[in-house]
Amino acid sequence: MLSPLLGPATGRDPCKRYAEGARQRGETGLVIACIGAGKHSYNVFSGSVAPGIHLPGHHGQISASPLPADVSPELTDGLDHAEHDLATRLLNHPPHTWFRLTHHRARSSGPGVARVFPPPGEGELRPILVDGLGDPVAGVWMPASGSARWFVVPHGTDQRLLVQWLVQHALPACVPGALTRARSPLVRDPALVTDAEARLVETIAEEQRAHE
Repeated sequence: MLSPLLGPATGRDPCKRYAEGARQRGETGLVIACIGAGKHSYNVFSGSVAPGIHLPGHHGQISASPLPADVSPELTDGLDHAEHDLATRLLNHPPHTWFRLTHHRARSSGPGVARVFPPPGEGELRPILVDGLGDPVAGVWMPASGSARWFVVPHGTDQRLLVQWLVQHALPACVPGALTRARSPLVRDPALVTDAEARLVETIAEEQRAHE
């Protein structure tokens, strides 16, 4: 699911149907959420704040604070191939504005002491690009169940870039069954490759990483 403007409308039927379909198939739900579109507000503590993204269920939201124009994000360590490719594409084709991302957990303000849910560890915003302070400016949010991956990128990112990355890297890595159903030539079943083909794929990946 690609959400180019204000982020996925998690309360609407199309998103619910998409999430339920992925759950029934036992697949990971992929969402590309562009953050920072719309009218900005001002917070006395954090300065200018852009519209955020509401996560599904009681996972809270991700807020966005615009960064200065001279910020140069950096890759984080430990990225898988699909995440590394997305981060590299963002660096090579940067948006007009980068945003510092913050994950806020939902709170319940019932009688007595307010409680926070979901419990710690239930969901994680993992950076793929960070600013000079180590804060995420692009990342992937995942619930502990592993049922979804929300790739959060800045508003203004080239939509063609995102679609190409989704088809060429995200789907083969995370939801190969979707490519099989669509009879895509991009699908690769590791169980069917020979040893020579496996070594060739790894060699190509190493050459690509060196080139990047």
